[in-house]
Amino acid sequence: MTWNRLPIRRIARVLGGGTPGPDPENWDGPIPFVTPPDLREVHGGQVVATGRSLTAEGLAAGSNLAPASSIMISKRAPIGYVARIAQDSAFNQGCLALAPDTSRVSPRFLAWSLSSRVVELKSLGKGTTFAELSASDLASLEVSLPSARAQETIADYLDRETAQIDTLISEQRKLVELLALRRQAAIDALFDSSDAPVMQLRRGIDFLTSGSRGWGEYYADEGHRFVRIGNLPRRNVKLRGDVQRVALPAGVSEGERTKLQADDLLFSITAYLGSVGVVDDQWVGGYVSQHVALCRLDKSRMDPRFVAWAMLTTRGQRQLNEGAAGGTKIQLALDDIRRLAVPVPSLATQTSVVTEVEQQTESIDRLIDEARRLEQLASERRAALITAAVTGQIEIPED
Repeated sequence: MTWNRLPIRRIARVLGGGTPGPDPENWDGPIPFVTPPDLREVHGGQVVATGRSLTAEGLAAGSNLAPASSIMISKRAPIGYVARIAQDSAFNQGCLALAPDTSRVSPRFLAWSLSSRVVELKSLGKGTTFAELSASDLASLEVSLPSARAQETIADYLDRETAQIDTLISEQRKLVELLALRRQAAIDALFDSSDAPVMQLRRGIDFLTSGSRGWGEYYADEGHRFVRIGNLPRRNVKLRGDVQRVALPAGVSEGERTKLQADDLLFSITAYLGSVGVVDDQWVGGYVSQHVALCRLDKSRMDPRFVAWAMLTTRGQRQLNEGAAGGTKIQLALDDIRRLAVPVPSLATQTSVVTEVEQQTESIDRLIDEARRLEQLASERRAALITAAVTGQIEIPED
């Protein structure tokens, strides 16, 4: 099979988009208005619905219209989402449109070909503030084209094969969602089944503080571990993530105040509210950033791991993420932590609950990880199949 290599300018017109002003008469009309998020949802496929729409006045006021079957490409933030449009559509300045010469190229084939070249499209981006793909660079990009009949055959093949793979990917994603619900239900059930009295956490706190500012000057390749907000987990209570080290000069009082001991309970207090963690042996002797609260409990009454898991229940997460009046919190104050309501069964019961919740969640997490692994493998298979098909690496018989 003979393939010809041509620049896009030879087979399609490159169009730029725009956004009209906020005047209400410009918006909510019959004309679809494509933006990069619309492309992200259907990368490699077809846009059949958009988040916003324009009136004829809005189109005339500052956008552009691409004909049906044009290929839309996000040109920034990020570069490289590709999809065909099902009908004549306006589009914003974050996109470029290719209106193909259908006598020379199949719109479906061109869309599949470009969707396989995201890395290359991103490499063409230029700019100091943010990378942006220019119309001229896109127009100069060369694509390999077989005969018109072969293009349609390849497009038909990819439509069929990727649909099957997409079904598998969708099934794995749904499985992950169901397992996540099952996981949360298991955690909630273990804590809701307890008839233990509930009390405010303040009654079991021996020490409570948060980190101070200015730790950046102590960053080092060697030294003690430094707990940042990204080290607090959201699925369990074990600290994780990249380890930042700090070398603290002798005599710095902040170091002693925020030095970690085994079983210290940690809370995120400025972002990712709801993240908690418990200090294990690896992190003992480390320090915390200003975004993390350190809570040292009376371990004769409270198992820190039990309290941490209690905060991962639906009820616990609600306390950490909502204010007293039900409004969403922006950050947690130390008094918010003191007011947290937690069940307090006997220590033996607390230990038993922790053992059970960790066994159940670890079992479900293995299933979630396997589903995500299968989803990733399917996604990689999909990408490899598209690349092989649009570059002639596999032979697809013509009907």
